[in-house]
Order: sequence, then C-alpha cells, then structure tokens
Amino acid sequence: MRWDAADAEAVLERIWDLHDRLSDAILTVSTTHFLPAPPPPRPSACARAGGRNGCVFVKGRRGGGGFGEEDGGGSALAAAAGAMAEARSLHAIRTALEDLEDHLEFLHTVQSQQLAERDAAVARLEQSRLVLATRLAEHQGKKYRVIEEALAFVGEVSDKSRFISPEDVRATQCQSGEDPVDNGGNVASSCIRKQNSTYGIQEEN
Repeated sequence: MRWDAADAEAVLERIWDLHDRLSDAILTVSTTHFLPAPPPPRPSACARAGGRNGCVFVKGRRGGGGFGEEDGGGSALAAAAGAMAEARSLHAIRTALEDLEDHLEFLHTVQSQQLAERDAAVARLEQSRLVLATRLAEHQGKKYRVIEEALAFVGEVSDKSRFISPEDVRATQCQSGEDPVDNGGNVASSCIRKQNSTYGIQEEN
C-alpha cells in the first residue's frame, strides 16, 4: 500500500481531530469525578454569623473531595471505580491512536526517501547513458559493427552538455509494462527514451 502526500495529510488530520476529542473526553471524566470539591467555609466564621450570610454545609461531603461516612460509601465508590475504568479505557485508546500516528508518519517518511532515492538513481542512469552515447559518437577509429549497434541501443546524443541532475527528476517511473531486459540480456532503451520525453531531452534517433 502506498500513501501519496495528500492521503497521508488527510489521514493525519483525522487522527489529530480524534486525538483532541479523546483528550476532551478524558478531561471531562477527570474533572467530573476526580477533582476535589471546594472546601466549605470555616465553621468559626459561620458560627459568628449565626448560620446566616450564605454559609451552607454539605451533608456527607468533606472538605478534601472525599466521600462522607453518611453517604453509604458503596454507590460513591462504585461511581469512582467506573469513572476510573472509563478514563483508563479512553487513555488506552488515545495511546493506540498516537502509536498509529507515529507509524503513519514513519511510513510517509520512508516512502518519501525511497522516492527521492529512486529519482536520483534514474537521473544517474540517464547521465551514464548520455556519457556512453557521447563516447560512441566521438569514436574516430574503425567503424565496428558493435559501435553501430551500441549507438542504436542507447540512442545518439547531439549535445553532451545536457545532463540531468537528480533535482530535476520528478515522477519518472516507466509505465509501459514492457520487460526492461531484451533477448540479448541488455537493458532496453525504450523505458529510458520515454523518460527522456519527461525530462525534455532532445535526442537524435
């Protein structure tokens, strides 16, 4: 499976959205069940006020956020245990989502590196083909038949300065579906010639 840049970015954005919503859910559970309640006013202040001025004591609730003895304990502890289990489950889901994000980013990085390495290899291949074609064209000795066959194989080049750099190579994969090795065991030039049209290299055939 190959992800292009647009697919990877779309999936990552979806993962980030899910991550934020899971974090919100964890925060909601935490603030609802585990944050301590504000302590009640000091008894001395309310005693001096005669129980007036808005001093209210909550029955069964202590100042540290714990559960009072008159609460019965059972239902409160069960609710706390359920909330703890829910928070742990949400945290585990978020951790798994983060792991998925890390692997997706790693896969995208590896594929980008492979694409750059492939493009550089294709550029070096084309450069070596041009060098060979130039050497064949510059041969001043006897016109051996093998020279002619080699020229026909790699194609003639009129301008030896028109080399291609790895930075200029983009999307050079040959899609002809032909076998890159001919009957004689040599690398076929059909794929390379098709790539040349992408690079904009003018050849003499």
